[in-house]
Order: sequence, then structure tokens, then C-alpha cells
Amino acid sequence: MSFFELSGIKQQEIDQAEATVEAFNVSRNSKAISGSDYKSLRIGNKEEHHSANTHSRLIFSESLCEELGASLCSDQVRCLQNKDVFFVTLLDVRCATQPRAIPDLKRYKSILRRGLRGMSYVGMMDVAFYVNLVAGSNFRHGKRCFFWHLHAMVWGITLDEMKKRIHQINRSGEMRAIIRGLKGAHAKRVRTGDLPKVAAYILKSPTNAYRVSRKDRFDKDGKPMTNEDGEVVAQFRQKKAQLRHGERVNLFNVRKQLLLTDLVLSGGEGCRITARAKRELSSTK
Repeated sequence: MSFFELSGIKQQEIDQAEATVEAFNVSRNSKAISGSDYKSLRIGNKEEHHSANTHSRLIFSESLCEELGASLCSDQVRCLQNKDVFFVTLLDVRCATQPRAIPDLKRYKSILRRGLRGMSYVGMMDVAFYVNLVAGSNFRHGKRCFFWHLHAMVWGITLDEMKKRIHQINRSGEMRAIIRGLKGAHAKRVRTGDLPKVAAYILKSPTNAYRVSRKDRFDKDGKPMTNEDGEVVAQFRQKKAQLRHGERVNLFNVRKQLLLTDLVLSGGEGCRITARAKRELSSTK
């Protein structure tokens, strides 16, 4: 099997396209869906390359997987890596917008890629739909938002160097998650054989909605705990669940405004890898 086949991306994206069509048919906001929206999700449609287009995502994903396998694996059949590779996630609340706002992806990418300076990487911007935010979260513009963030495959750095980089980012407060107490940067070394699975996660379409709850903390006497500014100390918890029909339609509407290539980030050796995948996509009409 090829790197792309091992990833399971094809079935993953077909399933999400089918779920979106179902949402189009039954959602209460289905009147906002046009005939061209249905067409843009068909596997064989080649007319558009927006980020919700299933056909485009599969073409790009297959080409990118082929390039990743050739560059990072000494044995593509068994996906044996020829170097250390890390799965990195970077978050910053400055990349969150109200649901009706037009996302400024150029700005978000500029913010997030700072954490990967000097590394080789291939990444994609992903969006999380927060459908219920409570008071005290780092997002101050309502109870719902689209939170754009970065998932990337990173190499050209040692484990100790990666740990140091992530620690520095989190310690500095340079990147803040939406929920207080969570870190803005995460990294994990990819185990041998897991590269296709990591690629599938980086390339996936959004699948979940997120809800945040808050619980105030109390001392042993039952009094609310406060910080040095007199604010009540709280614990925040995040839960996820599969997108509901209306939520899926809302996500589709924002994603169809963006080209698939607008979501791609790369650096170092990763620039060559994504350039080839982009050429493959642009040559498909």
C-alpha cells in the first residue's frame, strides 16, 4: 500500500462530504445552501479548489503524501522514517474570530509560523468551532467563535531542541489558547510507522464542535479562591462532540470562501514538498 492509502485520508474525506450533504438536506439553515454548494462537494468535481472541496482535498492530499513519503521515509511500504519527525500544534487566541467574520489567514499564519522558525515543516491551518464559551476564557467577543490553529509535521531538529523550543514558547506566553490554563504549543515525536496517520490528522476536514465549561475553585473553608488581582480562580474544561447539522453548514460556509492552498504552511525542506503538491492541484481542471 502507498503512503496515501495507509493514511486513510480518502475514506475520511468521503465520510465528511457525505455528512455535509446530509447537513445540507436537514439543517434548519439549509436555505442558505445553493446548488453550486452541493456540486462543490462531489468527488468528481474539478471546477473549484476551495478548502471545502472534497475532490481538491484528495488530489492535494495524495500528492503531498507521495512527497512526504519520498522525503521522510527510507522504506515507504513500512513508512520507516529516515529522520526524527515531530507532530506540532500551535494555538493563539489572536487567530479566533466571531462566526460571521472573514478570517484573516495571512495574519494568522504570520503569527503561528514564528514558532517554527529555522525548522523544516509542512502544515495546514485547521479551524475549531467553539459553540459555547464561558466567561473568563481568553476570547472576549462572544460565546461562539472559529478558532484557526496550525498542525504541522516538523523535522530538522533534535528532540532536546524541540522540547526547549516548545518550553520557551509556552513560558513566554507568546501564544495563548482560548482556554486559560492550556498551553499554546504542543509537540510529540512521531513513532515509526505513524507518519501516514499524522498526515491524515493534519489534512483532515473539521469534524468536531467544542464546548467549554467553568468551575470556580474553593479553599478548604468553602470560600472562593482568588489570585493577586482579586479574581476568582477557575478551572476550565473543554469537551468535543461531532458537529451538528447546523454547525457543519456554518463551517462549510466559511471554508468555501478560502482556497485550499491558503491553508498550507511550509518552511525549509517543506517548501519544496508543498510546492509540488500545489502544482499538481493547479494543473487539475
